[in-house]
Amino acid sequence: KPFRLMASRHLRKLIFIICGWLILQPCVAMKAKSGTVRSDPTPQETSYLSTEDALAQVIKYAKFGTQPNTDLVVDTGISIISVGFPPAGLVLGFAKQFVLSGSGNDPLGDALKAINAHLAELDQRLDKLEKEIKAIRNQQYQDENLARIRHLRLLGKAVEDGKDQLGLLPTSNFDKQTIANQAGTTAGLFLDDPDLWKWSDLHVKTVLITDADGKKHNELTTDGLLAPDFEPIPTFEYYAGVLALWISALEYASGGDPKYVTNNKTLVNDLLRHSAFLSIRPTWHEADSLSTPDPPQNLPEEIMRRVNCYVEPVSKYPTNGVCNAARICEDGFRRTRTTVDTMQFSMPANNTLCTLSMPRPKAVPAYDESRPLYGSNAIALWQSWRAPIAVAKEDELEQSYGIEAMTLLADRLERLAKFGTTREQFIGTFGTTPVNYHPAFVYAIANNGNLLWYRQETNASKWSGPRQVGNGWKFKDVIPAGGNSFYALAEDGTLKWYRHDGFNDGSVAWKGPVDVGSGWNFAKIFSGGDGLVYAIKNDGTLLWYRHDGFADGGGVNTWEGPKVVGSSWLQFKHVFSGGQGIIYAVKPDGQLLWYRHDGYARGDSKWTGPLTVGSGWQNFSAIIPVGDGIILAINNDGKMLWYKHTDYATGTSGSGNVRSAGGRSTSAAAARAAAGARVSGTPHWEGPTEIGSGW
Repeated sequence: KPFRLMASRHLRKLIFIICGWLILQPCVAMKAKSGTVRSDPTPQETSYLSTEDALAQVIKYAKFGTQPNTDLVVDTGISIISVGFPPAGLVLGFAKQFVLSGSGNDPLGDALKAINAHLAELDQRLDKLEKEIKAIRNQQYQDENLARIRHLRLLGKAVEDGKDQLGLLPTSNFDKQTIANQAGTTAGLFLDDPDLWKWSDLHVKTVLITDADGKKHNELTTDGLLAPDFEPIPTFEYYAGVLALWISALEYASGGDPKYVTNNKTLVNDLLRHSAFLSIRPTWHEADSLSTPDPPQNLPEEIMRRVNCYVEPVSKYPTNGVCNAARICEDGFRRTRTTVDTMQFSMPANNTLCTLSMPRPKAVPAYDESRPLYGSNAIALWQSWRAPIAVAKEDELEQSYGIEAMTLLADRLERLAKFGTTREQFIGTFGTTPVNYHPAFVYAIANNGNLLWYRQETNASKWSGPRQVGNGWKFKDVIPAGGNSFYALAEDGTLKWYRHDGFNDGSVAWKGPVDVGSGWNFAKIFSGGDGLVYAIKNDGTLLWYRHDGFADGGGVNTWEGPKVVGSSWLQFKHVFSGGQGIIYAVKPDGQLLWYRHDGYARGDSKWTGPLTVGSGWQNFSAIIPVGDGIILAINNDGKMLWYKHTDYATGTSGSGNVRSAGGRSTSAAAARAAAGARVSGTPHWEGPTEIGSGW
């Protein structure tokens, strides 16, 4: 992003002020006294940014009246985010927990538990925020922001009431529909009331004071409030709770009949309207300009417009042909400008001004607005043409304000609108195939808990099956264990072992279940093959386990681990392993990353990677690692595609392009810039080859 206008902007889609809400209540005045609220700054005005150290001194002054000891010169604002509200890690964890709740034995119960815990955590955080706001010694700042908090608490109470009513499991269709309709009405307020998203910042600046003896010195002073402006949290965290309740209520009211949703065109349009509000427009120009204005309309765009990172030369002229530069990030929510790190770049001559040429975006791709994209699909198309980010920290900052959680919820809403349910069929495979891949065995768990078996002899042959080889398979997760064994994770955290002795012909011949573990309350688990299990904790920590009894069901005393082997692994949409320490991870933008866990045999924290080996992988509903570089992937239209990563052992070799999920080649440099990972040459791929449909 070469530049951004930091002027305050209003959400185009938020055009109605709703005062009644769910109960009769007069509108609370949101305007300050005449003459005390600043108008929106023009593009030429200051963005009210300061350093983190300066911000800390400004907040100290606003709370205690303490003037800084140094000659601090600032013109900044104190936002609610800067005084007391942390980034949106809470809502991201909640969104992921809510999505996972749809795969368990009791999806409604799991969803209600997640909503209840989310609301309780929000109450505590809002209590803390109120305390911090009241500590700022400015009545107008307190009045305006505390009024908004009261509004959010009322909406939170509506969600809590709806959650309690749904928890009674009403049997009347009227009661079910009433709960769903009320939740939908509450969710609509977040679209139609722009003031829910606007908060008031206290304007603090340095003024020059002349003492009685004629000496001059700097002092901090408050100068009213800046114009109310968009801030994503805490409002988004309440919005996420409302959406989760609405989705859960609709699923319950449908009674498993998708037509309850899909035949109601008004409801479908409402669901997609919320999904769009949580999505980026695929053709949106992030770097707005006066000549080509493209104001943000949706939540991710509002966030991206206010977070800006860039590279700024520090040297005026090079020394020995080398210039110094700083990577800088501006956070319009915290009102800070921070130097992330420094870098050097070359110039052809010492008498040439140090200048940087930043990458420009590609041509905007053709986009059929009559068939809009949402969530992860929308952001993938947008990422395909945007200019590579100049500072990797920018994506991290934007994600911290909830963009990943927004994408997860947008995908959920879109799926409900189009399919009448958010539950997805689980599809897994066992590592029983030889190097040449055939025959292939695939198992699927239907929504009713039936376990289905499939077999394919060659790429060109038809699939045998489905054959039902089990029922009641309503587990939180199921993963391969090695050979024809696998693990099933129950809702209570019990890890169960099974072996399908009838795997070759699809007969119902089993050993197990055997309880081989307990307390497995992780965000995600995945198999490393031959008894290796990786578990991702809710904080993103990656744990390694080895089950020496994977072949015969040895019990809880046949394990080694856990050992911590990584961190920040909760950021990925898909994580899967092809064995031998090879792990692939799909980022929300579709970049496919390759890792090799060199310490996989003993659980040592030794790694190679990440390397970027593909793009466009976020659009698959399921990804099945077979082993030896072979990957099966299922599109949203039910087509199964076969891929082979021929350099799976080393990641890449040579130089050139990476393979996209659609078979296209992508510039390695562009992929590296987009993914924040190294690209070392050309990843060699075979495929994609369509080997099935109707999945």
